[in-house]
Formats: sequence, structure tokens, C-alpha cells
Amino acid sequence: MVANERLIKIPVPNFNEIIEIKKDSEAFCLCYQFNVDDYGYGPYGFDTDKAKDLLKVLFSEIYYYDNQVRGLVKKTVLDSEGLYFFKRWEKLKSDLDSYKLTIKKNEILARKGVAVEVLNEKPELYDVYENGKLSSRVLNDLSRLGCEFFIVNNYMPQGGKCLIFTDSSCLNKVKSLAKDLEIKFDSFPSIDSLKAW
Repeated sequence: MVANERLIKIPVPNFNEIIEIKKDSEAFCLCYQFNVDDYGYGPYGFDTDKAKDLLKVLFSEIYYYDNQVRGLVKKTVLDSEGLYFFKRWEKLKSDLDSYKLTIKKNEILARKGVAVEVLNEKPELYDVYENGKLSSRVLNDLSRLGCEFFIVNNYMPQGGKCLIFTDSSCLNKVKSLAKDLEIKFDSFPSIDSLKAW
């Protein structure tokens, strides 16, 4: 057991480079710190047993949007930066898989000189990245469809691996679970309130 662990809520930093966040947004980051001394110094990361338990209970099943293959990939750990879905991802995965399959079939048919199939409408998630950033418009549409997701990004030297949520709907569940697991929950007005590590 690691002493002095805490889950920390902060606003999304101004220098955030993965998604554009509006000033009136409910978006926030969660980061995890352990071996915290009396001055607030300690390493960041969801690396302790308690942190891993917290993530397992919060997100029993997670799918990462892999922009290289343009598909949802099942994950057991948060080992990549980017977009993760934890609820209502099934239709997104099905639509992406169907669209990509039709593209591949059409490539084969075209090489054989056979008429190609009409493509289904391109799933919005297919182009969720615009100029290297996640599209706020696409993410807002996915939220309206009831999809639940978070974004993993690293903020160094403060915060480390952070989970970005675009709305506060799961915050009470997170706080309650942290309490059940005896993890201290802190909230700070800015990433600058955290100590560099």
C-alpha cells in the first residue's frame, strides 16, 4: 500500500493541445498523485494498486479510438494518449467497422473491374481528429448521442497522466468511489496549484 494517495480534480489547462475547450465548459481533468509529502510533492500517475482499482471499477470496459486504423480497440490499461469510450460505444464500433469493411471491399472490387458498393454515411468518429486535435463538434455530437468518454493527455511536470472529461456527469460517481476506496479527493483551481514532479 502506498501512503498519501490522492485523486485530484483541476480545470483543463489553458495550454491544452489535444482539444479546444470553451471557457464556459464543464470540462475538467482528473490526475492521481501518490507518496505525497507534507508540501504537496509526489509522483503523478494512476500507477498504484488503489489507482488501478479505481479505474477498473469506474471503467469496466474501455475502447480506445486508434486514429491510425480508424477504429475502436479494446484496452485494459490507459497506455496511449487520446480518446477512450467507456459507455455506449457499441454502435460507434459497429458503424466504424462496417464503413471500413465497405471501403476494403470496394478497393478489391475496383481492382477486379467490378462495380463498387455504395458507401454508408461516414461515421462522425471516423474524422474526430482535425489538424491534430480532437474535434469539439464531433465530441459534442457524441455526447448528445449518450456516448460516455474521456481523453487521456499528459501534462508535465504537474499532473502527469490526466483524464479529461468534457462534462461533469460522472463526477459524483468518481468522488463516491474514491471515498469507498479510501482515496483522498482534492480539487484545485488550476494546474499551477500542483507541485512539479
